[in-house]
Formats: sequence, C-alpha cells, structure tokens
Amino acid sequence: MLRGSRDGFTPIKFHEICDNQSNTVTIIKVKNSNEILGGYNPTIWELNYNYSTANSFIFSFKNDNDNSDNIGNYILSYVFDEYSAILIMDHHLVIGSNDLILRGEDFNSYKTSYFKQKSYEKSIREIGGKFSVEEYEIFQIVIE
Repeated sequence: MLRGSRDGFTPIKFHEICDNQSNTVTIIKVKNSNEILGGYNPTIWELNYNYSTANSFIFSFKNDNDNSDNIGNYILSYVFDEYSAILIMDHHLVIGSNDLILRGEDFNSYKTSYFKQKSYEKSIREIGGKFSVEEYEIFQIVIE
C-alpha cells in the first residue's frame, strides 16, 4: 500500500493512501539503529478518530549481531486498554495512547516520532522517547 521512500514520509500522503483501509500492518525502520517497530490495526484508518479494538498489537525486532537471519529477539505486545488502541490525527499516526507515534509535526516528515508504553501490555523498546524513521511501509492483509 504505502512505502515512505516511494510515496513520501508525510501525514498527507498517509491519509491519501491509507484512510478508509482496514487490517493493516505498519512496519517502521528506526534510523541509525537495528530496530524494526510496528503494529497491526484491524479497524479502518479515518482522520481524527479514536478506535476501540481488542485485536490490535505492536511489536519490535532487534538484531543484536551481524547475523541478519536472526529474528529471535522480538517483543510482541497486545493491547490491554482497548479503548485507546488506535488514534488517528492530522499530523500523527498513533497506535495506542502514545505507545507508537509517527509524528509529522510539519506535515513534511516523520523526523520526530515517539514511543512510550501506555495502552499495550509490554514496552517494545528499551528506551522510550523520540526516534527518527528511516523507512516505513504499510501493508493491508486481505483474507479471501
């Protein structure tokens, strides 16, 4: 559906492509690190709406060595506050209540994204706070 390096790193482009789409997986490569973050949203993306769902989750993968085939170091975190599972705003794509935010403060990039464990059961990062996005992709899961 959407790839930052191809389609742009802007909230405007996110809403143009992803609004009204459901069952999506967001995958984020954290800049200057070996971390992959992401989440699953079973509900539709719709601007300025807060969704309640018990079926959302967030995750992280971290490669601690040079073996690129090692994906054993992962964290999977399920939502425990289902009323704050997904929040969509003009400038931000938010999974949880500040749990995983792609923040586009100037509508031009996701340079100041953010993580803080709040609505999901486990922290998916060792360090909370700001991070920059190197790349991100959003895929839609289609069940036939």
